[in-house]
Amino acid sequence: RGVYVGQIDRPETQRVVDADSPAVYTSGQLLFVREGTLFAQDFDPVRLTLGGNPLQVAHHITVDPVMVLAGLSASAAGPIIYRTGLPSGRRQLVWFDRSGKELGKVGDPDTAGSVNPSVSSDGQRLARNRTVDGNNDIWLLDLGRGVLSKFTVHAAADLFPVWSPNGNRIVFNSDRT
Repeated sequence: RGVYVGQIDRPETQRVVDADSPAVYTSGQLLFVREGTLFAQDFDPVRLTLGGNPLQVAHHITVDPVMVLAGLSASAAGPIIYRTGLPSGRRQLVWFDRSGKELGKVGDPDTAGSVNPSVSSDGQRLARNRTVDGNNDIWLLDLGRGVLSKFTVHAAADLFPVWSPNGNRIVFNSDRT
């Protein structure tokens, strides 16, 4: 548990900070979440060291307990975005146009940790992770009919689906042997 740094040409790494999820680096700051609080701390990318004391930025940051990821991103221009709330709540996927106007809901609200959506090239299907009874699987949603079906059935953690360009296959990460 923590955030580590190293150099590509050297095998050793060092722990930089205790954190609950991967950190984000932007504009000379390392952003990290610890016990639900978002912190920013000066980081020297040449020396690979922190400087000063961490500054509390926000509280109640969502960290998905299954994926161990925080709802956190940052721009090189400076702005950051984060998600607050409880990670176990109902999630609703929503379509937006390029101007940010909501176009409609995608499927039903889901309490099964529905994350990492990937839309097929024809726009007819959506693949995503869902966690049911502690098992991570890939599920497919037929966008026209609204029908949800399980794609993987292995006890392993199957994550991060991506459609092939022709929409005939899905590649995904798995910890199965």
